[in-house]
Amino acid sequence: MRVLLAGAVALLLLSASQAATEEAVSVSINLQTNDIDVASDGTSVQKVHAELHADNDAGAMRLNQVQLEFNSATQQLDILEAYTLKPDGTKIPIDMNAVFVRLPQDDSQNASITDRRVKVIIFPQLESGDVAVYTVVYKNTAEVFPGVYTFGIAFKPSAPLKEERDTIVAPKSLGLRTETHGVEFTSEDRGDKVVYRWHYAMPSPTAEKSVVISPMDELPRYFVSNVKDYAELGRAYGAKLASKLTVTPKVAALADKLTAGESDKREQIRKLYEWVDSNIRYIAIELGEGTLVPHDVDAILTYGYGDCKDHDLLLRALLKAKGIETQSVLLNGSNAYTLTQVPTLVQLDHVITYVPEMKLFLDSSALVAPFGVLPFAEYGKPAIFVSEQGASLGTMPVLASGTASESTTTTMQLSAAGVLTGKTTATATGSSQMLLRIVALAMQAVSPDKIVSQLLEARGYRNATGTLKAASPLVRTATYSINGDFTIRGWSEWLTGTKVTYMPLGLRILGVAGDGPMGTIASLKSNAADPTPCFSVHQTEDFSLEIPAGTRFAMIPADTRVTTENIEFTAHWTTSGNTVSVHRDFRSTIDQPLCTGSLRAKTARAVFAIAASYLEPIRIVPDHPEGALVSQNEAQPLIAQDPFGRAAGTESKNAVALAQLGETDRAMRLINSATPAGAPEGSYSRHLAQGLSFLNASQLPQAVAELTEAIRINPEAGPEPYGARASAYSKMNKTRLALADLDTALKTSPGDTRLRQMHADLLVQERDYDGAAADYNAIVRAEPDDRAVVLRRADIRYHADKYEEAAADYRRALKLGAVEADVEPGLCRALARSEDEFAEAVGPCSKALAAEKEPSLLESRGVAYFRQGKFREALGDFDAAWKASPDSARLLYERGIAQVKLGIAAGSKDIDEAARRQPNIAHRLPAGM
Repeated sequence: MRVLLAGAVALLLLSASQAATEEAVSVSINLQTNDIDVASDGTSVQKVHAELHADNDAGAMRLNQVQLEFNSATQQLDILEAYTLKPDGTKIPIDMNAVFVRLPQDDSQNASITDRRVKVIIFPQLESGDVAVYTVVYKNTAEVFPGVYTFGIAFKPSAPLKEERDTIVAPKSLGLRTETHGVEFTSEDRGDKVVYRWHYAMPSPTAEKSVVISPMDELPRYFVSNVKDYAELGRAYGAKLASKLTVTPKVAALADKLTAGESDKREQIRKLYEWVDSNIRYIAIELGEGTLVPHDVDAILTYGYGDCKDHDLLLRALLKAKGIETQSVLLNGSNAYTLTQVPTLVQLDHVITYVPEMKLFLDSSALVAPFGVLPFAEYGKPAIFVSEQGASLGTMPVLASGTASESTTTTMQLSAAGVLTGKTTATATGSSQMLLRIVALAMQAVSPDKIVSQLLEARGYRNATGTLKAASPLVRTATYSINGDFTIRGWSEWLTGTKVTYMPLGLRILGVAGDGPMGTIASLKSNAADPTPCFSVHQTEDFSLEIPAGTRFAMIPADTRVTTENIEFTAHWTTSGNTVSVHRDFRSTIDQPLCTGSLRAKTARAVFAIAASYLEPIRIVPDHPEGALVSQNEAQPLIAQDPFGRAAGTESKNAVALAQLGETDRAMRLINSATPAGAPEGSYSRHLAQGLSFLNASQLPQAVAELTEAIRINPEAGPEPYGARASAYSKMNKTRLALADLDTALKTSPGDTRLRQMHADLLVQERDYDGAAADYNAIVRAEPDDRAVVLRRADIRYHADKYEEAAADYRRALKLGAVEADVEPGLCRALARSEDEFAEAVGPCSKALAAEKEPSLLESRGVAYFRQGKFREALGDFDAAWKASPDSARLLYERGIAQVKLGIAAGSKDIDEAARRQPNIAHRLPAGM
């Protein structure tokens, strides 16, 4: 996709090729040209010629309609020619009567007020291999800022573009300045004019890089501007404000009424800010697209709405009525932290208010921003400060340390029946409270029950319910809280000692420590070397878990401490009776808006370490009088043959189990009693015991060192040290090393299902589902009646695309007594994608959906309907799934093709948008679609 930014300072988004070229697989640009003549007053005429090739049938569907966007208030758009070009050279001209004008697809009369319009060209008889050709002229009939001209284009290298030729002809007197990156550029004098030329091609697209901040700094691009500097651009904006920043009688009366009886100037500012924030509805008229100048203050008051610049103007006028000096601040309101070298408004899309006397920034268009608090994204950025005296380029302050905080308190109880219940309170101050207030607004808009369901599902919990309560998100307080309670079933296995767990996340509303303030964990994993916004925030957490009588904690995590020059994190664990608690404290102090270079690298490592501390294991065991575990399956006792006995020549069968459960002292006593007199301190037994002890304490490097020494002393000892070291490697995310140790262990003990299961789970992490399925074949042969094992193999077979085999396992698990609710979802998904049994998927899918309206289940039933030719039923399911998960390109594409099958024109738009979001989407559909 090309991003076109043009037209006086308004930077009009020209969709001439945008709508047709976002999908790199289905549409490519053979040629596009821009020829622009600029007059001395900044007005211009731009001629655009495009030749867009339909690479396949999907591309042809997209090019049936091409959308050309323009600004109806400042531009005239004329279509000079448009036709379908066949491979044999035949031209089929468009019917000009079929060209119509409408609002852009992303706008409605209720959501925004805009001068933007779209002319839609319908190309006749366009098929795969054809070319849509058009030539249009944009006449910029009016300039917002007299004498000012800017233009810019940025290219995405992920889109196929054979050739782009752009030319600007402008008077020398206009004084155009240029900035070019990654694009060929030349210029020449031609009498009293200058001709500027750019040439770009990307016939073989490269993969698009995912970035955290604006990609503008990395894309091939060029910009032109006749503005000397950003101060001059600010003065041009200020000149337009001069006649509007007036204290009308209506403004003066309102200011006096709102501040009646209040002499404190800061409180006056607060009252006026809060009134504008609460009473002037935000309507999107974005700076940088459409009108750049606010409405008259009386009109804003009369209509009761406005965009960010209207909010700023009205607030400044009210404050001026009280004799308080203010400034308008033009900045980027999203993820851009730089400005173009030649002055443009490309990165300036937002306006807020500044009170110099108080050093106070106010964003009255941010609905949930308390007085004196800005959204995180507005700190630390370059900005233009515009006052009645002039303008200057400056920088927004970074978020001050100690002004934003988050705290989460969660108390949980686990019953003997395996039901986890708990209560959560999330509290925040400063910019952090805006996150909670947005959740509260969502609760009002969607319903608390749905938000709870989404939060619990996001934490990985099924069979979970809960409630949320919050005060009005628009009532301004220094802190804001949301309270909730939850119930999660299915925790019985954690009480038997057969599994380890982690401190449950419960109904977590805020993110884990460090996730967000120092860059999200997701972005750190995918872009660990790239700059990311980072902020000074203090986060605390207090979680507690009480377990039932008759059980005890045999393993709890060790304390954790992670520090850098800018981060301090601690996690402190305590136990009291049958309750384990953890207090986590995270504090970041940052004096710059972005974490870059070595700071970014250190931050990434610290956040990874903090995230890993949340996965430290907890084990709950029956509180047997002797301290031994009671097996729930007598055929498979929990305490197996002890490797120490083999090494020392004596049986000590409980030692390994005791060491694994944290009973290190008792394990060492058993080892000592089993070791012959005079055995050396550096014996195999002692290194193995120490290794297991370190493993239990999550001191992983020490565990690896001890276990490696044990293996060196006795490499033929058996599977135990290799299995233990594999466990340590796995926790250190050294999957390949863990797999190598497990391969060695399984050679000497191929029937050890515990090792085999660990091996399979690691292969799943490596996405080797075929190998994992082979492991589970062996496990099922050894434990043919274990329904949990059969279910696990079914899940793995499904991910290995072995849908018929997966379905057979799901059915087998049902016969073995598995709960239907645990089986039906998987059976639904597997049958829907199977070669011959897809018609049978409707029943299991409907049963599963009766318990939970999960998007993937709706999709799977829709797939089953679609493959049977029941397109209307399929459309119903795809539509419901997409509405529940609107970010899914695949669901949108499936909805689109179901609509196309039913002859619904909107289907091509869905396909269009889905293909834009995910270029290879057509290859990701289930077989048979």
